[in-house]
Amino acid sequence: MKKIIILVFGLIWSTTTIAQKYNAADKLYRNFAYLEAAKLYKEALKSSDSTAYLLTRIGDCYYKNSDSKQANFWYSKAAYKYANFNPKFAYKYIQTLRSVGNDDAAEVWLDRFKNYEPLDSLVINSKYTKVKSTSEANPLLKLLNLNANTEFSDFGGYEDASGTFYFSSAVSTDILADQKKDGIYDWNEEPYLKIYQASVSKSYEAATGSDQQEIASDSIN
Repeated sequence: MKKIIILVFGLIWSTTTIAQKYNAADKLYRNFAYLEAAKLYKEALKSSDSTAYLLTRIGDCYYKNSDSKQANFWYSKAAYKYANFNPKFAYKYIQTLRSVGNDDAAEVWLDRFKNYEPLDSLVINSKYTKVKSTSEANPLLKLLNLNANTEFSDFGGYEDASGTFYFSSAVSTDILADQKKDGIYDWNEEPYLKIYQASVSKSYEAATGSDQQEIASDSIN
């Protein structure tokens, strides 16, 4: 009898712990702290059955961070484990298959999802054609790196009339190591962006740019 009571209390404690992790992870997810949420979902996964909800929610955490490889891994687990895999994840799953270069599987799953139930027209009418690289498809277009380019994703570029080019980029990883938690985005655990400037000159044949500098504005950077 004593062993049964201990077992019952153990099951109750385990169930309560899992529920707490679910609730905490869901709260983080709603607050856009996707990578933190993914960690808790994975902890819950170790202690409970891998439900379709749990697998696809982990996939969503990575999908919302543009991590196609990890998102595809978790969506695949749900898609292959559950015959009634919710078609609302069809578009995202197919997109991750394409992103990781598995075009044939993307077409197979597109046809399979069509048989489940009517899907969004974006998925039903999705006809994917693999195109050549930009350099092959349009030889008149030349892509060049400038000295101003950083090792990160640079975007939001704007060039003013004087030839000064402004763009956003992430902070150096060396700086990131010294930053406090309040200098990191919760949703992807990446450092806050900064605005840089560089002088750019260009012609039809070439383009050159000076090394980037942070703009001199404490109120922005």
